[in-house]
Amino acid sequence: MSTDDRRKEIADIDMQILDLCRRRLELARGVGEDKAAVGADIRNIEVEEKVIDRYRGYALDHGMDPVCAESICRTLMQESIALQATVPRKTFEPRHVAIIGGNGKMGRWFADLLSKSGHRVDIIDPSAGNGLTMEDAKWADVIIVSIPISRTSGVLERLATIARKDALIFDVASLKSPSVEVLRRMAKDRKVCSIHPMFGPSAGSMYGRNLLVCDCGCGKAVEEAVALFKDHGGNIRVMPVEDHDKYMSYVLGLSHAVNIAFFTVLERSGISYEDMRSVASTTYSKLMDTNVSVALEDPYLYYEIQHLNSYRESMLEEFDRSVKDVVDAALSDDPRPFKNLMDKGREYFFHRGRPLGLPFVDSGDLVKWSPEGPRCMTEMTTMHRMILFLGEHKADPYDMYRGCSNSNTQNGIAMALGISRAHASTTLGRLIKKNEVTCNRMFVKECNSFRNTYHLTSTGERHRLSILAELESDGVDIESAIFTEQLDHMATEDFITIPRSERDFVGMVCIMGRPFPMSQVPENVRRRFFQDLRGRILIKEYTRRRFLGTADEEERRRWNSMAADWLTDFEPDETVDRISHLTKSGRIREAVSLGESRYMELCDSPDDSELCVLVELMNRTDSEILSRTVARIAIRLGRSETAERYVTRLMYTDPEGYHSILSEIEVLKGNGQESLYQALEGYVGDVPSCIALGKALIFCGRGEESLTYLRKARSVMIEEGCIFRMDEVLQLEARANAMSGNLKVADNLEGIRKAYRRCDVPAVSLDAVSKDGVVAERVHVGDV
Repeated sequence: MSTDDRRKEIADIDMQILDLCRRRLELARGVGEDKAAVGADIRNIEVEEKVIDRYRGYALDHGMDPVCAESICRTLMQESIALQATVPRKTFEPRHVAIIGGNGKMGRWFADLLSKSGHRVDIIDPSAGNGLTMEDAKWADVIIVSIPISRTSGVLERLATIARKDALIFDVASLKSPSVEVLRRMAKDRKVCSIHPMFGPSAGSMYGRNLLVCDCGCGKAVEEAVALFKDHGGNIRVMPVEDHDKYMSYVLGLSHAVNIAFFTVLERSGISYEDMRSVASTTYSKLMDTNVSVALEDPYLYYEIQHLNSYRESMLEEFDRSVKDVVDAALSDDPRPFKNLMDKGREYFFHRGRPLGLPFVDSGDLVKWSPEGPRCMTEMTTMHRMILFLGEHKADPYDMYRGCSNSNTQNGIAMALGISRAHASTTLGRLIKKNEVTCNRMFVKECNSFRNTYHLTSTGERHRLSILAELESDGVDIESAIFTEQLDHMATEDFITIPRSERDFVGMVCIMGRPFPMSQVPENVRRRFFQDLRGRILIKEYTRRRFLGTADEEERRRWNSMAADWLTDFEPDETVDRISHLTKSGRIREAVSLGESRYMELCDSPDDSELCVLVELMNRTDSEILSRTVARIAIRLGRSETAERYVTRLMYTDPEGYHSILSEIEVLKGNGQESLYQALEGYVGDVPSCIALGKALIFCGRGEESLTYLRKARSVMIEEGCIFRMDEVLQLEARANAMSGNLKVADNLEGIRKAYRRCDVPAVSLDAVSKDGVVAERVHVGDV
């Protein structure tokens, strides 16, 4: 085959690769539609890491570079997430967005992102040439200020006199000090916050990038700003607006100062850029790429970032002192000052000797962090810790069907050593090249599937024995290895040997089955868990099931009781979970009391899991309020049989309520005349009976008559100050008006219903409809 033939075949393969990428993106969009249908987050970090592991594992198995494979994987995932972000969601409502300064680079970036997401975007910028001015912002639902830092506060003050009271307003300035007073003042009576995208307009998407949302005193504004961007694959962090510039003095100010100083030194060196490139090291090349991008940025923007930050002086003084310390240490004949600077840097990047997801290049020797040598196994190189770990988890790598533990997989190794999967993959690749580790395809019991597993070779075993001998000579307690007491690496029979105080806490975490912050774990129990980079406990599902399987009935009751108390203290809004744990712990009276007090909340947006929890509680109580709650939830979920079973409890205690609910059940079952009969039997003029009768009349095709009862229901709600089921009434009224030919009124009512759903219930001031069902009027309903 000639060179030309090979090139032609390469070109054909390139086209096949691109076609496969296109097909992959089509499938990814389908996944995005599935996520949108169930309201799932657009990013699933756990799934992404598994995909990366798959790419790296394939690369290792076929002699390819795993780093290159990961880079390809991340590029494809970034495109997939960006595509999924354009899929409309069930709860999506297009907003009218005005971008002040929208013709600038960052303004155009936001305009492109939001318009692709289905929002209507207006660019308000003299250079846009579209005739729009600041006055046109008064029609917008969202106003974004994307102009130079020095002009931001003035524009915000003008918007305070132009924008609608319910409009969301935020700026995207890189510094907040110059406008913090204006932001705080406006946030007292407006939906105002401030955001900062930690990336530039060259970013293809938000995937994997950081977005800061600064709280200026209006929680509603923060919620809406987060909701506007949360489904784009970015990492969103909320912080007080006063804290922002302190971080930026280092994140932006220091990084810019270092880069500018770096290329200033090079410019004054007299050596050309091309000449320097020809002798560049890997580290220098990485720095140079960053320096080139900084040199091409807007100098006036970078000057504002340095000059307008109120924290600039303290940062620049520390920068000056640090450069002087490096110079003095480098010129000194004593190496200790220089070593001390590097040791402190190493301590900063490592937490208790463990890298926080950062790549770390191991040397051939043990890392001795102190003059006495390594004090514990966490102070060793990753490579040596990995060899010792694999020495504890041995399996016959040539008996693929006997199986081995998940501890021999890349994921298990990474979790045991507290490092990222990418870091584990790189280190395993190096050990394979040294012939100290072998990779085999084996059956993994916990996963019930075949996976790539890693095992020590005879060379690796000899290395392991030499490491142990060196540790013993240094007086290290080998039994204190970080992985010997961690839950995911304990045998099932060892779970019952854990002291009761620790066992109870572990049981509570396992029985809750939800992300749990490591910061709230007692010190004596922390060694039992891994944690992710967000500081949350990691427990494998297989481990969780094994641990719970060792509990007796009394322990499960105790753990459920502890879980209920924890939720009460730290997440009191998790009503359904609290009821579930209270019920399972036998605290029925408290569960009933909580369910009765949160009746409206439970009925508002129910799901199947909520219904199961309440049915379990209903089997142990005869609460009339909970009977009504379960029946209404079942109706909303389309479960007519369940609703019918629990509404019978109201037959004698609340006959009117019984007939009204039964009427709605008959509508669900498609029995129009029976529904109308039951609604008339239960009609007493209150909200539930009015809604039931109005719904039955609509179902029977008598829309004009139903309006009388639906408007009465709305009137009673407003008089009583309780707007529970208001959205349902508005929807029914819209349907009744449509049946009667009043299409304009129906559209108005539907629009008001959508606006109502965006209101902050239970304490809400809403635009409720007027008595004629057309004009909006302001009604304060207080606490529901």
